[in-house]
Amino acid sequence: MKKLLFDNEYATYSINEAEKTIEEYYKPATKNVTLDVLKNILNTFANFFIIYKPRKMFSDNRDLLFPIVPEFQTWIEQNIARTAVENGLLKVARVVSKDLLVQLSLEQMSEEGILLEKLETKFFDNEQDARKWLSQFDYRNF
Repeated sequence: MKKLLFDNEYATYSINEAEKTIEEYYKPATKNVTLDVLKNILNTFANFFIIYKPRKMFSDNRDLLFPIVPEFQTWIEQNIARTAVENGLLKVARVVSKDLLVQLSLEQMSEEGILLEKLETKFFDNEQDARKWLSQFDYRNF
């Protein structure tokens, strides 16, 4: 059963504690979000890794419209990804953005640094395939 953790005009976060899966959904309003507001939202998200220690993450980026420039990628790597990995995250399924620039920046971020070394990340064009792939992972072995 999913538990809602956070919801605003830009993002929604929830947790399925039984499956050790955290979920993030981004909304079309991200087209107009400022960098500082998005960083605050992501810091909130990072805290959920400390509290719930999920092993899997479902990330729906279809409506993420904020381009993630290299400097922001580095910030995410150092502040969000590191926290997630240090608290046990192992596998990430991402449903890709409709915005090609955002999609490419997410893929680039997943090919570098801590994300490549510690996380198994896979990109999907639909939610059903992403969830199926995540469900095949038995987190209890870790």
